[in-house]
Amino acid sequence: MNPVKTPKTPIMTIDIPKYKYPVKDIRNFALQNIRMDVNPMDSIAILGESGSGKSTLLNILAGLLKTEQKNQVCMRSPNNVMVPLIDISRKKRYRQLQIVFQDNIGSLYEKETVQAALKHIARITGQKRQTIEDVAIDFFQQLHLISQSNDKKQHLDSFETFKEKQVAQLSMGMLRRYCLAKALMLMDIYKDNQADSPKILLVDEISRGLDQVTKKQLITFIQDAQKKYHLSIVAISHEMDFLKAFCNQFYFLFEGLLIPKAYTRQELSKDGCKSINNTYLRRYFIPCKEPLPRDQKMGQTENNCYFQQFYHCPDASDCINKTKETQICV
Repeated sequence: MNPVKTPKTPIMTIDIPKYKYPVKDIRNFALQNIRMDVNPMDSIAILGESGSGKSTLLNILAGLLKTEQKNQVCMRSPNNVMVPLIDISRKKRYRQLQIVFQDNIGSLYEKETVQAALKHIARITGQKRQTIEDVAIDFFQQLHLISQSNDKKQHLDSFETFKEKQVAQLSMGMLRRYCLAKALMLMDIYKDNQADSPKILLVDEISRGLDQVTKKQLITFIQDAQKKYHLSIVAISHEMDFLKAFCNQFYFLFEGLLIPKAYTRQELSKDGCKSINNTYLRRYFIPCKEPLPRDQKMGQTENNCYFQQFYHCPDASDCINKTKETQICV
């Protein structure tokens, strides 16, 4: 079989000057200057403190929140044309784009059984029920939700037992893995000629509540699925080590603003992070003096540094390598 040629066209382009909720906020925006591309087979991590806008950004990329202009988020169609995400029908979008929510239980019907969910997936995708069940068994075994067919030592349900369970009977850790499997089954993964179709998987805090062994199993599953189905992944988490295991680009959100630099895994290593100039980012990796919050309202600072609108930066005199637009030390 000839290798699949990866298109040069990005799968998704994002250019959001500003996004704000229809409520008053001290900043008057939830996100600002969000500019990035998602290319084929990218594994992108979005990092930032709680309230920095990570989940808001992921919901926009999933098409759940509308931007001010519809062309601020565009996705590549199968014929290599960039189309505003909002103009793609839900049925087509679900085959290209799936999100695994942080609040899994809130996105599911608690009384629905696994078997009923698989029937629903078969109707949506147009696949035979047996095809869906075969894929489900494979995914559930890889994610250690059910036992291997020939392994009686594992204290796990068989597929026949597991598919009768209701969502409410699954633990939070099981729900995260179950929702990941469901998301993949809803995408274009069933035919060889769909291997190169645009596919983006969005995951929000998927590792939360999992033990270390299960996290390793989850990482292996994500890595294998990405290679097999040519997925692009955008993930957010507070667990740096988890993201480092499968992501190759790392962006940081600060108070709604995306720092315009994609860091590599090497740059965020123990030695690499020492060269990061930004005091705010260094707090993630190495001990340093904590910036003090500003007492006054947001306003222009002497050197127009975005971070100093929020903090008295202890390294203000050493601010270098700033971008021209937003004055951010990178």
